[in-house]
Amino acid sequence: MKKHLIASAILATVPVLASAQGFYAGGNLGISSSAFDAVGSGIDVSLSSNDTLSLGAYLGYQVDLGQGAFIAGELDYFFLDSKRDIKDGTSKSTFTREPISSISFLFGQEYGGTSVYGRLGWAQAKTELKSSGSSVDKKADAWVIGAGVKYPITRNTAVRFDYRYLNYGSYRMASGAAAKIEGSEHLLNAGLEWAF
Repeated sequence: MKKHLIASAILATVPVLASAQGFYAGGNLGISSSAFDAVGSGIDVSLSSNDTLSLGAYLGYQVDLGQGAFIAGELDYFFLDSKRDIKDGTSKSTFTREPISSISFLFGQEYGGTSVYGRLGWAQAKTELKSSGSSVDKKADAWVIGAGVKYPITRNTAVRFDYRYLNYGSYRMASGAAAKIEGSEHLLNAGLEWAF
């Protein structure tokens, strides 16, 4: 009995830093607003500037830190295409930005069941430029920041509203290309989430 009490006293002095809530998954439906431009010496052409419907899925793992605070890691995939035809006299080119995959970390706080969070991460999208029967593609990397809010429906389901800004910086479609591509994107989504 005495040994049990001593062991309990020792364990009581060890702080509980975090307890895992576990895995969750969900689906998103929203809108993407992207802007890609070709910029160089004497070149300034808008390649893509439009709004596109987005459909996505995500998988994450959340850790509760206590007193309503939490962190989470999340993987996402967005099914969306942004395409624009560029005409120059009789020639025609097509620029396409295809689906996005991303990984990010969420930092949040729960208030009476409702959670608000910030997001920081990295994303990658495939971009392609077709012209005169030839094409070149490039995977564009972006840093991601965002914020969102999540409302519980039942014990294991919730709805969330999520905003993200993606900045692709500048890159060249091919080595030695005269122009660099500069891109950015805004994603606004509504999602339904299930906790395992």
